[in-house]
Amino acid sequence: MIIQFISSYIATLSFCIIFNVLKKHLYLCGFVGAVGWTIYYFLAKHCLLTEVFSSFIAALVVTSISNLLSRRRHAPITIFLIPGIIPLVPGIGLYRTAYYLLFKDFPQATEAALTAFQVSGVIAASITIVAFLPAIFTPAKK
Repeated sequence: MIIQFISSYIATLSFCIIFNVLKKHLYLCGFVGAVGWTIYYFLAKHCLLTEVFSSFIAALVVTSISNLLSRRRHAPITIFLIPGIIPLVPGIGLYRTAYYLLFKDFPQATEAALTAFQVSGVIAASITIVAFLPAIFTPAKK
């Protein structure tokens, strides 16, 4: 699990460097991505949860940490959120879909595509949920 954390940290940090994230935010962005991937990996491999549900929980945590860091560091949430979500994006699912389509294995292609779209949907849903929670629980100003 430590290897998963370190490798996802380096991958997220590399993504941040490529996209010119400010140096003062680099290490926190890497940490956010590493935490998200580690949670996903733990839930999927050790708790035997589905890929979709594990992605949902991990994306909720990544979005919450990104929201917290953006307020503490006075920076836009996207600086922490986008690199943090990158390890969770279902790239392998889309690759498998194309692979199975190439070899005309349509049932496998359909299954891989559905899983990839479900993971993408739960990532978007978790971002939306965390974005709207403060608005729901904050009393309206008069």
